[in-house]
Amino acid sequence: MYHSRCGIGMREGSSLLFPEDSSGERPVQRPTHEAHDRGQPVPIQVEYRILDPRAPLPPNILAAVHFGPQSLGAALHGASPALEIEVGLLPLRQPAPTELWFSHGPVRSGRDGIVRYACDDHFLFALIEEPEDAYPGICAAGEAVYAALKRFQEQSAFPHLLRIWNYLDAINEGTGDMERYRQFCVGRACGLGLGDGANLAGGSATGLRRYPAATGIGHQRRTHHVQVFWLAARQPGTAIENPRQVSAYRYPRIHGPVSPHFSRATLAADGTLLVSGTASIVGHTSRHHDDVLAQAEEILRNLAELRGQASIPAPVPVHAETSQTETNQVETQQAGVNHAAPIRTASDDISGGHPARDLMKVYLRDPALLAPVAARLRRSWPDPQILFLAGDICRRELLLEIEGIQPLRQPLPAADPRTIT
Repeated sequence: MYHSRCGIGMREGSSLLFPEDSSGERPVQRPTHEAHDRGQPVPIQVEYRILDPRAPLPPNILAAVHFGPQSLGAALHGASPALEIEVGLLPLRQPAPTELWFSHGPVRSGRDGIVRYACDDHFLFALIEEPEDAYPGICAAGEAVYAALKRFQEQSAFPHLLRIWNYLDAINEGTGDMERYRQFCVGRACGLGLGDGANLAGGSATGLRRYPAATGIGHQRRTHHVQVFWLAARQPGTAIENPRQVSAYRYPRIHGPVSPHFSRATLAADGTLLVSGTASIVGHTSRHHDDVLAQAEEILRNLAELRGQASIPAPVPVHAETSQTETNQVETQQAGVNHAAPIRTASDDISGGHPARDLMKVYLRDPALLAPVAARLRRSWPDPQILFLAGDICRRELLLEIEGIQPLRQPLPAADPRTIT
């Protein structure tokens, strides 16, 4: 039975249902899923733009992500089919821009249970916002949200998850395994059925690299909601890992009962690099406690290495089993984590000759740290497309985290063993 306009429907046999047009009826001539997959990659187009809250959204918008209080703008923009998302993080510079994801053709939007979504013929943006007090705790809320995400994606004509954002209150509250972020990770894994061998991006659990890029940040002002939104596509991306770091999904037990399930970045089919929230972590260990500029330098090294891994096709290193004693003292050296790997300079690799198109989002635990961090980052990214937000990082000792959207020079190779399916 077909029940949405965005390719979100019940499967009938082995067929995959496709979007209806805005009238709710199927078009007479519709490109098939396979035709979309065989076509040339459609570029991901994103920009930060300061909007007039009294004016409608620009045309051809798939999703608009607002930061800070935007209730007036959202009300006036309501006539647009774009998915509008309000993230409860304080922008550290005013006026705050909106993150605009552009569409390629008509946009269709709707709701499926607790999921709101918008799509064109190539990409889908979807959002879940659930009141946390409707559940016994953050673990149960995370499980409900990710179970809904999983059900939605299993029925979607856009089966390839590229990027996920997670925002929740008081991310560092609690001690040990009861810390809220660790409990959220447990709920996420349960909602995705990972304990039963399921895989977030589809397929079996044999390919543990097949997770999308992701961010997890804490609100500094209570919103009382768990907010998860994501980008999915008809064409698959490629999971990118960092040889300087243990893959997040292989973190040892000392970081919680369940590892966070994401890749360090996703290389989309058009060659756009979607970089996960990146912190001052080498191996699996936080570096430079209480030194924000040293943490920024370590992040630059990690981002440069990710850019290099995406630009130079190479097999993902094979990770050995983590060495662990009965007292959970974990060796930081692990096969596939090369602490002596050559470090590319951020100025060479991050800007990549496309400074006007690179977008960076910087989350700062302490807004007072804005000036020194901004000055350091401008040396690597002179372009103004950097958005600074006040937000708590998933580990207490980490003072900042950076995510990015970076175009590369070449599209994704036709076949790659790391492809997210």
